[in-house]
Amino acid sequence: MTGGKVPIERVGHTHYKTAECTKEKKRSIILSLPVEIIFNILVWIPADILYNSMRYVCRQWYNIVCDPVFIQEQLIHSSVGLIVDNNGSARTQYFEVGKMNATRSIELGYPFRRRIDATCDGLVLFTEGQNRMVHGNHVTNNQAVCVANPLTKQKVTLPPPPPGCRPAHFYYSLACSHLAREYKVVFTCLSHGCQFFDWMVVTVGKDQAWRLIDSKKLSDLGRNYSPNIRLSTVGFLYLIYNRYASIVALDVQSETFYEFPGPTVPHSSDKDAVSYLVRRNYLSCIVRLESGTILNVWELSDPISGGWRKLYTFDFDVPKYKSSGMFKGWFSRRADFMCFLPKAWVNNGQVVVFRLFHNPGPFIAHNVETGATFLIGSRYLDSLHSVSHGYAWSLVSLSPI
Repeated sequence: MTGGKVPIERVGHTHYKTAECTKEKKRSIILSLPVEIIFNILVWIPADILYNSMRYVCRQWYNIVCDPVFIQEQLIHSSVGLIVDNNGSARTQYFEVGKMNATRSIELGYPFRRRIDATCDGLVLFTEGQNRMVHGNHVTNNQAVCVANPLTKQKVTLPPPPPGCRPAHFYYSLACSHLAREYKVVFTCLSHGCQFFDWMVVTVGKDQAWRLIDSKKLSDLGRNYSPNIRLSTVGFLYLIYNRYASIVALDVQSETFYEFPGPTVPHSSDKDAVSYLVRRNYLSCIVRLESGTILNVWELSDPISGGWRKLYTFDFDVPKYKSSGMFKGWFSRRADFMCFLPKAWVNNGQVVVFRLFHNPGPFIAHNVETGATFLIGSRYLDSLHSVSHGYAWSLVSLSPI
């Protein structure tokens, strides 16, 4: 190395001349690239790297990374992983599944004090505080419902629920209105003296009070029961009931309800054999057939009419994996497929993640395209009591655009 000096002669006496620093040239090369090219390069970089490093390179990059159009485009390119909240533990983990089924664990780095209720586009819905006992038996709700972006640490506390709603019947959901680029929280409550559930909504960072949604289009069954499963996709919130086969879809933009049946399943299948998950931007349904290890994967193609299409049929051969020793040390001898519950689609919809129903331990992942089965986490992960959701790092802001 010449320490910034370039030799004039290399034979005999060595003479040097001082060379100008080339930083300005390098900087001019970067600045000379068209904004569209820089945009298309940065959009493929993970959101955590963009937020923690790349946005500080220069003012131009900062403006690109903070642009709402870029944020939404980067979210489309993000790969969904698995967020695991171990029963309200402060050490919430995020698992990324990469190529060749390699996984890495990252601590989310956000102090969730209670269990996570829902996720949507990198945002997390959760509660803070706890119930207080007053005069022995009466319970006063002292909880605050919050929405946060764990990457940017931005948090919004929602307004308190309206008076007269029973605290025991609060069921919160998080969804996105993609046309208006707004995020809404929906909850069901049973008011005193009412036969049917009410549906109320608030726009995060905008509304100061809850608004009632007109649910008269729903059937009596749809209004008489609270949904057991709540899943959000692009522009829709899906509400699934174990008591009957219908599915309710809420158009988040217009706040209009639609009701349609789920996919046709064999009569021998019980409710435990049907699982609903979000795959990419669509609602999917995994149906376990009577054989126990054969699964059909369906996808909702039209959320208004309720059109379903079949995607995959694959064999999750539990006895084969038991004999291979993959589950050695924590897998029950008498366990069968009934012990496995589908929890999330990760890695761009190629990998479905299961958790054990009876035994704590790692999550089990199956690649529906390659047939490979592997573990996520360690045997010390209490998947029995953990809460898991599909999750992707994002730069989404909680401030209305």
